[in-house]
Amino acid sequence: MEEQVIAGRAKSIGLACFNQRQIQRILDHCTIKPANLSLELHVYCQQKELVSFCKNNGMSVTAEFPFGSPGLQQVLGGFEGDKKFVPSALKDPVIKDIARKHNKRPSQIILRYLIEYGVAVVIKSVKPRRLRECFDIFDFQLTREDFDRISELDRGEEGRNIGGSTCTGVLNQLERHPEFPWKS
Repeated sequence: MEEQVIAGRAKSIGLACFNQRQIQRILDHCTIKPANLSLELHVYCQQKELVSFCKNNGMSVTAEFPFGSPGLQQVLGGFEGDKKFVPSALKDPVIKDIARKHNKRPSQIILRYLIEYGVAVVIKSVKPRRLRECFDIFDFQLTREDFDRISELDRGEEGRNIGGSTCTGVLNQLERHPEFPWKS
């Protein structure tokens, strides 16, 4: 990838789903530092240590699955072993309470939290109304109490939906790979 940047075919290098050990190994051997890490990050899986590590090393962070993949259970629910899922943050009582307080939708509270947390966010929707709502988050701020209440929702590794201990079954087969990033 460094050769692509030098040749002008890429502006920067990004990483996806790397853990701190893997990032450190790259930083120790690269001449062009990665600019961004994209990873599963939502209110139940905030990855605070990894986000801090990236920021301390001049890397931005992009939150994938900002709502915690509420449709994942429908997709993987039929596979044997995939019975344990983190509930949808969109239905969390804390999120819903803060949404009522600010007269916003739960999705807007989650997006505002992630922006105030200091990360970029990737959203996905096929509905224009929902896409517009995702941008209607800059006319309010969370209070310190709101922010702290959402921060307390973090479940660490137990909050992960992609990989880790939450999706056993099919995705669990990847754990045998020596570079699997979420070893228990």
